[in-house]
Amino acid sequence: MEIHKPKFVKGFIEEILVIVIGISLAVTAERIVESFQHQKEEKGVVSRMIQELKRDSTDLAYNLRHHQMALVADSVLTRWSRREIELAPDSLKIYTSRSLIFTFFASSTTEIEALKGAGKLYLIENPELLSNILKHYNRYADFKITTDLCMRMSQQIITLYEEKATLKNQCCQYSRSIEGI
Repeated sequence: MEIHKPKFVKGFIEEILVIVIGISLAVTAERIVESFQHQKEEKGVVSRMIQELKRDSTDLAYNLRHHQMALVADSVLTRWSRREIELAPDSLKIYTSRSLIFTFFASSTTEIEALKGAGKLYLIENPELLSNILKHYNRYADFKITTDLCMRMSQQIITLYEEKATLKNQCCQYSRSIEGI
């Protein structure tokens, strides 16, 4: 004896299969879109971090050039103070100004801070790279302490020049005229 399945059971099973297949396709499509967006966002993060590093490199080169000029100026002023060389008043002004230059490195941390704040550090998939980046950016808190200390010391030296010197200095970083050596 042969049992015939009613048509409604066959239709019911077909509908269930269509629904399961439809849901599976929708979930797969959503995962593909999320993966594509994740890759796009990751590329954007890397691109923006590269731009920040380029700006930092430019700042570093700027600071390095000024510190090298200050180093030369300090050397010349030391030799002048020992009476090893003579300097004209104009040269003295220039070297004193260069000697007083104070610059500091302010890193661009916008992108990493935005990733931390949004909880998207997972976008940097390489764990070693992420660890190095976080270690690198966390050091800037230490640099801020040193920068603040150096700024205070620089201001104290400028104040000392103001009080003790007789030559006007042409220091471009300060709006008021300060006394030079």
